[in-house]
Amino acid sequence: MSFLIGTAGHVDHGKTSLIRALTGIDADRLPEEKRRGMTIDLGFAHLEIPGVGDVSIVDVPGHERFVHNMLVGALGVDVAILCVAADAGVMPQTREHFAILDLLPVSRLIVALTRADLADADTRYLATEDVSDLLKGTRFAGSPIVPVSVVSGEGLPEIVAALGAATSESPGQTDETHRAWYIPIDRAFTVKGHGTVITGSVMRGVVRNGDEAILQPGNRTVRIRGLHVHDHSVDSLEQGRRAGVNLAGVSLEEIHRGMILAAPGTAFETGVIDIEIRWLVPPKHGMRVRVSLGAEEAIGRVFLDKEGGGAQLRLEGAVGATVGQPLVLRRYSPPEVLGGGRVIVPQGVVQRRVAPMDTGMALPDQIVALVGDSPQGLPTEEIARILGRTPQQLGDVFEKLREDRTLHGLAGRWLSPAGLEAASAALLKALQEEHDKTFN
Repeated sequence: MSFLIGTAGHVDHGKTSLIRALTGIDADRLPEEKRRGMTIDLGFAHLEIPGVGDVSIVDVPGHERFVHNMLVGALGVDVAILCVAADAGVMPQTREHFAILDLLPVSRLIVALTRADLADADTRYLATEDVSDLLKGTRFAGSPIVPVSVVSGEGLPEIVAALGAATSESPGQTDETHRAWYIPIDRAFTVKGHGTVITGSVMRGVVRNGDEAILQPGNRTVRIRGLHVHDHSVDSLEQGRRAGVNLAGVSLEEIHRGMILAAPGTAFETGVIDIEIRWLVPPKHGMRVRVSLGAEEAIGRVFLDKEGGGAQLRLEGAVGATVGQPLVLRRYSPPEVLGGGRVIVPQGVVQRRVAPMDTGMALPDQIVALVGDSPQGLPTEEIARILGRTPQQLGDVFEKLREDRTLHGLAGRWLSPAGLEAASAALLKALQEEHDKTFN
C-alpha cells in the first residue's frame, strides 16, 4: 500500500519551504511561481520514510484565488500536513483548507507549526492553542502539532517520524485497492520520441504497463505504453503514487486537464451524477454550484434529496466520473465551500427528488435492494448504470444471485422471488381475463 501525502494551509505559511527542507526538491516548477515567490499550481516531490518507503507528496497553493488548484491536489490525499505559521497562527485559508480536508477521505493529519524560529515561547504557545481550538470537535482532534523551522532544522526529524507513524496507522483506502484503477489527469504534454504523456495520482487499484484504458469524457480507448514515478520507469503503479503515463493511440490535442484515465468499464462520460454528501452550508434546491471532481471544475446545479444526505448534480458540460470518486461543491459566486462527498451513481437519470441508497451494503445486497419486489423487475443495463459498473463486471455477482435463487433472471431483467410470484400472478390473471372475453 502506497500513501499520498499532501500539504495544506494559508498562503506564505511555509508549505513549499517545508517540502524542500524534507526532500531537497523545490515543488515550485513554474517561472511565475519563482518570480512571485508563491505557489500557484500543484507541485510534487517524494520522500523516503524509514519503515514505510518512498512516498509521493503533493504541494498545494495557499492563496484564496487558487482554491480550485488546492482541491485538485487534496482530492487524492491520504495523510495531510497542515502548515500553520508559529508567528501568525490560524488564518482564513487555514480554516478553509482544514474544512476541505475534513470533508474528504483524508485519514490522518499532522500540523506543522512552521517558522518556529520567528516565534518565542509565548507566541508558540498561543499558536498551538489556536490550532488545538481549530481541531477540537473534529475527527482530527488530538493530531500531532510539531514546531518546525527550515532555517534551524528544528522539528524536521519529528515531522518525518510523525509521517511514518501516520502512514503506518492510516488504512489508506484498503477497501478500494481491489477495484479497477483510475487517474484524474492534472497535466498533459508531449515528450520527444515518446509522444503523449499525462500525469496524475493513482486513486484506486493498480495500473500496469501495456494495459488498455479509457479516456473520459469522450469514451476514447488508448493503450499504456510507459509508466514513470519520480523519473523512474516502472512496470506498475498502485494507489497513492504519482504517475507519469505515456499513452499510445491519442494526440495531445485530444487530452486536457480534468479528464480521467481509467481501466475499461470504470469511468463514464456523464452530465448527471448522483452523490452522497456532507454539507457545511446546505444549499438551496437547484442552486448553481462549482463541482471539483478529480482535476476538473465543472459548473452545474445541485438538487437535494428529502433526507439531505444525497443530491443530484446536473452539469452544464460532460465530465468523466467513477463510483466512489471524492468531490467538493462550492457556491458559484462567491466560491465558498458548501460541502464534500463522493459519487454514488456516475450516470444518473434526471428525477424530481433523489432517492438515497445505502452504499455501506455489499454489492449483491445493493443489487437485491435495487431490484426490490416489483413485478416489472429491473434490466441488467439499468442496474449496471446505477452501480457505475458494466454488465460484464457484474456477471459473476448476478450468477451467484441466480444460483442462490436470491434473484431470477428473465430476458435480461432481474426479479426477486416475490416479484416473480407477483409477475406470474399478474400474467395468469391477464390470461384468464383474455380467455373469459374470448370464450364467454
